[in-house]
Amino acid sequence: MKQKFLLFMILVMAVPMTMMADDPVEIDGIYYNLITKAKFANVTSNPNKYTGDIVIPSTVTYGGENYNVKEIEEKAFYQCYWLTSITIPDGVTSIETLAFYSCTGLTSIDIPNSVTNIDGNVFSRCSGLAAIIVESGNTVYDSRDNCNAIIETSSNSLITGCKNTIIPDDVTKIGISAFSGCGLTSIDIPDGVTILDNNSFMDCSSLTSITIPSSVTQIGYSAFEGCIRLTSIVIPNGVTQIGNRAFKDCTGLKAITIPSSVRSIGGVSEYYYAFVGCSPTYLEYHCNCVISGLNYSNLETLIIGDEVTNSNTIGNINNNINLKNVTIGSGITDIGNNFKNCDKLDVVTCHATTPPTATSTAFDGSYIGYATLIVPDEAYEAYSTTEPWSKFGTILRASQVSTVTAKDYTREYGDANPAEWEYTVVGQSLDGVPNRTCAADETSAPGEYPIVISQGTETNTNVTYVNGTLTITKAPLTITANSYTIKEGEALPSYDAVFTGLKNNESESVVNPVVSCTALDSNTPGTYDINVTATSDNYDITIVKGTLTILPTKMSITISDVGVATYCSAYDLDFSTVTDFKAYIATGYNSATGNVIVQAVKDAPAGTGLFLKGTPGTYDVPCGESSSYYMNMLVGATEAITIQATEGSMTNFVLYATNSSDACFKPLVSTYNLKANRAYLQIPTNRVSSSAGANAVGIEFEEGVTGIDNRLSDMDANANWFTLDGRKLNGKPTQKGIYVVNGQKVVIK
Repeated sequence: MKQKFLLFMILVMAVPMTMMADDPVEIDGIYYNLITKAKFANVTSNPNKYTGDIVIPSTVTYGGENYNVKEIEEKAFYQCYWLTSITIPDGVTSIETLAFYSCTGLTSIDIPNSVTNIDGNVFSRCSGLAAIIVESGNTVYDSRDNCNAIIETSSNSLITGCKNTIIPDDVTKIGISAFSGCGLTSIDIPDGVTILDNNSFMDCSSLTSITIPSSVTQIGYSAFEGCIRLTSIVIPNGVTQIGNRAFKDCTGLKAITIPSSVRSIGGVSEYYYAFVGCSPTYLEYHCNCVISGLNYSNLETLIIGDEVTNSNTIGNINNNINLKNVTIGSGITDIGNNFKNCDKLDVVTCHATTPPTATSTAFDGSYIGYATLIVPDEAYEAYSTTEPWSKFGTILRASQVSTVTAKDYTREYGDANPAEWEYTVVGQSLDGVPNRTCAADETSAPGEYPIVISQGTETNTNVTYVNGTLTITKAPLTITANSYTIKEGEALPSYDAVFTGLKNNESESVVNPVVSCTALDSNTPGTYDINVTATSDNYDITIVKGTLTILPTKMSITISDVGVATYCSAYDLDFSTVTDFKAYIATGYNSATGNVIVQAVKDAPAGTGLFLKGTPGTYDVPCGESSSYYMNMLVGATEAITIQATEGSMTNFVLYATNSSDACFKPLVSTYNLKANRAYLQIPTNRVSSSAGANAVGIEFEEGVTGIDNRLSDMDANANWFTLDGRKLNGKPTQKGIYVVNGQKVVIK
């Protein structure tokens, strides 16, 4: 027995170590699951919850071993309400489901370009999230057009948004839980979006209005569940499916319109009803789907469209003490026993030319002896002699009734209302003018406001009034961050921005702007983004970034052992104090000698291609603002590029030298990888093809120093004049035209 036990222990010890450590380890306040063989560390949950500002490193060390941080695990920061910021390093490839769920203190998130997998619900209920950026270069996701969202590039699907998201026009799908609990108040969904996926706007409790474009065909499960401030919804014609619980508990929803294109609404179980918990005052539908689960108790107006032929679509209308107006479409043949005890019923309109079948008690308790029935002219006799229709106190032909409808309007926040609210009349003309009022003014927030129309001075009887709607949209506001230029080591500026589009004499403070820069100090030259974050219920905000340019005080330039070089700087340079070498531009080409003519310059704007000649060594050249402009045949490149032998009508040459005396430019015969901060020469192909410089171009030095200070008066006949294609002339030209002299364009009139 002891031998067997010993053998068992040996076998156990021989099994390789597990891929993952048994328990998470804490390193500098962050918990990780370590994958020992792969040397990966995955960020996992903190039993005491993470708080404050968290910076995840790209690598960690544990037990003397280095681990690369690769993943943020499921629920790693779940309900970390006091997490205020998170820095995710390059190298992380995956963010798992619910990783940042309900991190309500999180205001911004940057997704590095290494992330290739973001699971669902990662940022759900992050109600404070106002800015989302995916770093450029990410191969799977992007934040195109500064949209403050994460978009899956290949599918154009928006998978995560926030309260400041602007959905780009090319997005075709709003993904699962994309805006769930995000604090959104309103948003424009562009034409082209076809799917609002499951939970896409779930629990957006501050959302007051939304326009669903006609391109949408599918509204997913719980898409708007819990949007308690949503007051009206028009489902566009084209939607075929409304998912289970799509509008569950939208308790503020007062008006619902459903088109004929809908083929499916919710499910078969009461738990799955699409509109369960909704109690609208206005319902209009044109489809043959049963709208189960809807609470009809507050319904005042019911319109059943002419497209509806299934009598079962009429839910249980009995005992609706608020119901006043009912329209029954021409396709309904049987109303059953559905309008009992609706004691406020005032007007019923039937479009069918044959009276629909109804039980004798269909309108019991609804006091129809005091109500009006409106029917097609040709069916007047049929309704008047058929019960229970004949029991209505007043039966009118459709031609006897006037319908006065207030016109709908749309305007931006801050604009004035129309000078007069227009209306239309169907039926008999009016004697007098109806009254129209709307409570909204220039200061009213975006949303929908009723345009109330009533009798006014008109004296007609049998008039039906239909209110209109004023829709106030967000006003466009562009915030443009100012750009700044400072020198290395100088104090950072106080950042500011320009606001274009503010209404009602409002100040910029109404959008809570925060202007910030990615530069933390001025010690590192470069160009940095100046960003603006702003929020508003009244404005549709477009942000235009600015830039902070930090100029270096000097550039280090090396003249190699051969004594010559080409150069190009990303910054303006001042050569006026440099004594050990000179910088030249190429002002022309002498086809007779095959030489390019170069002339020294005292300063050079950023991006200028230069030829350098002097004592070998490394020199510090001051950076300084240059206002010079040169016609230069040297092309500079501040980054490494690949150049071809020819570009259009030009032939490209690169510098060749074993010492400064034999320096020349040789033509390329194939592609050439030009290093960063170098230059190459371009000469018109027709000028070099038969000249002395067909195989190599020598260098001819002009006397003097050229610069912006040159004036036409200095450019006498003794200066070298060139045509724009680089052909050298014999002295000053006499014909009208544009020429180049001392590196500058000159017009001879």
